[in-house]
Amino acid sequence: SSVIWYGAFNMSEGNFDADELIYIPSDIDIYMAKSTNMGLTWSVPENVTNTPGGIFPDKELEVGVHLANVGKDDQIGVFYQVPEFNVETYPPAGGYEDYMNRVFVGIYGNTDFEIYSGPIWYVSTSGSDYNDGSDNAPFATIQKGIDESSNGDTVLVAEGTYTENINYNGKNIVVGSLFLTTGDTSYIASTIIDGSSSGSVVKFENEEDSSCILAGFTIQNGYTDFVGGGIYCSESSPTITHSVITSNVVDWYGGGVYCERSNLTMSNVVISNNEAQQGSAIKFENSSNNPSILTFNNVTVSNNFVGDENNGVIQGGGADLIFVSSILWNDQSQEIVNEDGDVSVSYSAVQGAWPGYGNISSNPNFCDVASNDYMLAENSPCVGTGQDGTNMGAYGVGCGIIDLKIYVSNTGSDETGDGSEENPFGSIQAGIDAAGQGDSVFVQQGTYLENVILNKKDVVVIGENKDSTIVDGQNLGSVFTLENPTYNNEDVCTIENFTIQNGFAFGGGGIHVAYFSPQLINLNVINNNAGNEGGGIQCSNGDPTFDGLFISGNHAGSGGGIYLEGQAHLTISSSTIVNNSANGYGGGIQVHHVSVAEFTNCILWNNSTEWNGYQQAHVASGTLTINYCDIQGGEYAVENEDIGFVNWGDGNFNANPLFCDPLDGDYTLAENSPCIGAGDNEDNIGA
Repeated sequence: SSVIWYGAFNMSEGNFDADELIYIPSDIDIYMAKSTNMGLTWSVPENVTNTPGGIFPDKELEVGVHLANVGKDDQIGVFYQVPEFNVETYPPAGGYEDYMNRVFVGIYGNTDFEIYSGPIWYVSTSGSDYNDGSDNAPFATIQKGIDESSNGDTVLVAEGTYTENINYNGKNIVVGSLFLTTGDTSYIASTIIDGSSSGSVVKFENEEDSSCILAGFTIQNGYTDFVGGGIYCSESSPTITHSVITSNVVDWYGGGVYCERSNLTMSNVVISNNEAQQGSAIKFENSSNNPSILTFNNVTVSNNFVGDENNGVIQGGGADLIFVSSILWNDQSQEIVNEDGDVSVSYSAVQGAWPGYGNISSNPNFCDVASNDYMLAENSPCVGTGQDGTNMGAYGVGCGIIDLKIYVSNTGSDETGDGSEENPFGSIQAGIDAAGQGDSVFVQQGTYLENVILNKKDVVVIGENKDSTIVDGQNLGSVFTLENPTYNNEDVCTIENFTIQNGFAFGGGGIHVAYFSPQLINLNVINNNAGNEGGGIQCSNGDPTFDGLFISGNHAGSGGGIYLEGQAHLTISSSTIVNNSANGYGGGIQVHHVSVAEFTNCILWNNSTEWNGYQQAHVASGTLTINYCDIQGGEYAVENEDIGFVNWGDGNFNANPLFCDPLDGDYTLAENSPCIGAGDNEDNIGA
């Protein structure tokens, strides 16, 4: 028991002596109090004798209180004395003990301060397991709440992280976060049961039935060397709802959930990022003579990892599986393997498709999988397509349109087009303006006379064909300006399959990059000019990646083909840089400030400067690393100032690349070109 009784005698009436600055008692009574939580809180002390005081010798002063050694939770024996002031036992009297004392014996019971007995048991990270589990005195652990509860009770858990492994121990109770009482789904993420890699996080193994409920939690970091990292079910039929089961690991079966001989029901649950050799999300086992039934309504299963790709993310035998309005997507292996039992899937999104009424196999468009946000985008095909018009998956809509496909055609219209494939925009700029993070702009072949500004991250702009999808800057500025307004060098965008020509700007005639990390893929950057730096491309900071670029016929004051400055870090591969020129330095490329350029499998040929003739590269400062490249003039054509660094790596050579017909603009390689198979991993060199 957690009950403690307290008894004492104290002044109940008295007069203040101003001369002595003390109270002189005129009455003393016995007071009792009770605690039901080992002394953390107490009832208000009660005067249990409450006799009148008086003038000597008529005083009745109760003193010398003692309590019985053994009591009950609702009663305790009380002993106290009342001195008889008319009978002295040892004159002259010095205190009440020198008079005859009458001894009184009684029983004290407190009916206003009962022991807390539920039915709601409260748990908080600020509580104590010595408390009584009431709202004002919550427990500190969920397991204590379970232990004190009875069938039909509720253990209500305040938000916070609880590092423990809990077991329902056969009790048909509800254990829930404040989601239960508020409906606020934010409590699911903020109320965490963390198994600390010390076993299954939650166990149902003593014939719990469907009234045994777990609701509103994140279940994480369970680990066992055999089965059931997050949830372990054995011969039970629990209900799990509005929860997340994530980041649990087992060596063998059932990273997220393991069920044997159990009928499990789940609704509005996310099972993600769990690991196992088999059944990384769910592993189930039973006898085929008495199959279990596992029911999943509005469940999202995603990004779970199995050790053997031949195994399934949801796998087992001897059970019938029912999936309704659920999403099974982007897991490492096949979604469902049921070796001995029926599988019913309806109104659900399953990667790779699954037969059943209302099923789809389209990307569900989760809002942000990288941040474990499995809410649906506004344009998700899972919105409103579940059973009875509900959404598929555990969550509803949580963000705007993502992964939008926007179409552009030079026969389209910016005024009347809506960016659909049937009614495209007429300009690339209109497509980019309509795009959001993660969206793609598809540009049909044709010539677009415009100067495009892209200042949004994670936008992909793709031309139909790099030779026939042409963006012409008309010498009115950079053809593409890629500037990041947040100055976050890590933000990425992608430009692919275009010819970029006839740009003219102070810096970056073809493409100007500032504080961005674009991926430039399969581009022709030709016949552009810069009054100062970077005729073809200028990069100021950021970590750009170039692959498959043909950079030719560009001119600038410095860096005819490419100019790097600031802290730019360029990685360029499988590209051809030819026939570019500069007034000053770096016909092909100039590296300045603390920039870094890393070349692999590239051709630098016939680039020149007015000052130094054929100069393929110039390092004013910064670092240039070259591997498996064909450089006209070899190391001598790479000029390095005293404060620059050139790392001349493996596989470089100086030999005519033997372009097929450079006079007619054909820079593909002849069959006998020395660049065939001479690159890293025996790839070809050049674009």
